[in-house]
Amino acid sequence: MKKIVFLSFFLPFALISCDKTEFKKISKEEYVSKMKAAWIGQMIGVGWSAPTEFRYVGETIPEGEVPEYDGNVVNAFEQDDIYVEMTFIKTMEEYGIDCSIKQAGIDFANSEYMLWGANEMARENLRYGIAPPESSHPEYHKGTDWIDYQIEADFSGIICPGMPWQVIEMGEKFGRLMNYGDGLYAGQFIGGMYAAAYFESNIHKIIEAGLACIPSQSQYAECIRDVVKWHENDPVNWENTWQLIEEKYRNNPAYQKYKAVNGSYWVEMDAKLNAAYIVMGLLYGNGDIDKTIIISMRCGRDSDCNPSSAAGVLFASLGMEGIDKKYYEKLNYETKFDYTDYNFTELIQTCTNLTEQFILKSGGRIETGDEGKTYYHIPEKATIASAFVTSWEPGPFDSTNRFSEEELSQINFISARHYTNYVKDWIPATCKISQSAKSDKELSTSWKGKDGVVLTSVYQDSRGPLIYLDGPLLEEGKQHYFTFSVSHEDEGSWDLYVSINDREWIKETINQESCLNGWKDYKIDISELEGEEIFVEIRQEFNGNEKSSAYWHELQIISE
Repeated sequence: MKKIVFLSFFLPFALISCDKTEFKKISKEEYVSKMKAAWIGQMIGVGWSAPTEFRYVGETIPEGEVPEYDGNVVNAFEQDDIYVEMTFIKTMEEYGIDCSIKQAGIDFANSEYMLWGANEMARENLRYGIAPPESSHPEYHKGTDWIDYQIEADFSGIICPGMPWQVIEMGEKFGRLMNYGDGLYAGQFIGGMYAAAYFESNIHKIIEAGLACIPSQSQYAECIRDVVKWHENDPVNWENTWQLIEEKYRNNPAYQKYKAVNGSYWVEMDAKLNAAYIVMGLLYGNGDIDKTIIISMRCGRDSDCNPSSAAGVLFASLGMEGIDKKYYEKLNYETKFDYTDYNFTELIQTCTNLTEQFILKSGGRIETGDEGKTYYHIPEKATIASAFVTSWEPGPFDSTNRFSEEELSQINFISARHYTNYVKDWIPATCKISQSAKSDKELSTSWKGKDGVVLTSVYQDSRGPLIYLDGPLLEEGKQHYFTFSVSHEDEGSWDLYVSINDREWIKETINQESCLNGWKDYKIDISELEGEEIFVEIRQEFNGNEKSSAYWHELQIISE
């Protein structure tokens, strides 16, 4: 019978003595088996549940609406729930496991896939030049408690077996690109469960290990503890626990404080609600794969991501030997995951390489036994959670934390590109824009009698594009003006904000009433700033009108 050494935080006494570090031991063969199974579990969970995503919000999915299992769903290579986290794997592969948070942000800013929610807002912030971790601070971000890093954090535990401290550190690096507070803890909790699943099969202890990675006073941790308690009180009827979650964490304003201070916050993306459904699948599924996935799916809301993480954790604890062949016999090992360089075989090799680096970094050992097998010896260390913060009463932020010009030059989107090829009337080499596009041409258009017009868009509840100009030193003794023209969609509307040298000069709604003949022309006298170098920031904001595209023409600083 195989002996299992529990993680230190599972026991009432310390495993680390005064003079000797204790180690957990796992063969490379067993690690690879569990790691492969973890990825397959994610792919099965999201592939099977994808047709249900956000179709049931605030209600459970009827049993008759659950899709039939099809073994082909394991080929979930096009699912963003899977390939986004590989962006972070690629960063570590290229720049090392000690890569900087700014490098992580640059690589995320350069990703070409569609994003939504907290991911989208954070990537736009990065492309504006707002460097991490400020890219996820509530001062700049309106969805910091959303589910995004929870969806993507599986990788952190998968490549760090028995190393929860590394999971926490990766959360502070990759999770802080897009999430803060409970949104960050969400990913650290998920990663912590994966890290424990390599050495533990008891679901309750795996959940305890995840909780050890996050601040106990957080609402996220409280929600997970409640689910465990409600399951103990009623281990059969998961629908009753679902209702208790809804009443306390969805309907009680005390647990939606972020919504109270941020009216645009969409509660259904709340990380703790969706995390509750992951844990429900694991607990009420009682080790049964299909049951785990179906219960997590039937809880609704983000009903493909949640069973993906639940299945991934469960599969990691079981290993390839513990799962039926029906879950992987149709897996295509050669297909590339969308937007990545990896097929399944290459992903497994890359993860193995990263894991070995993390083991050595942590003071562990990689040794070959007498029988020729390779073994990983992983040290026991204390688990210290990240600092406790909340998104509704956030901590301080650094308003000066911006990418340098050199760092911006590494971002291959408009936030770091100059308008020189297609917008001839804009000041060469000084005017930049943060709109997400691969080339200047994609934003260049004609509109209402003007050519060389730039079109930008702002998405509902997200921060709009930022246009900025590095102006010249204003010569003394002349009149100086900042001039530009703006327009709107027919029947459309958006809000314009203009800041010059860190002072707000214009705050105005752009719509049919404010624009004569389709355009509004501005000529702002900035002569009082003579002798200074000029820096102009212009922002487009969503104001509730779905037709929110903006049109810009001839932004210039002129002197007379």
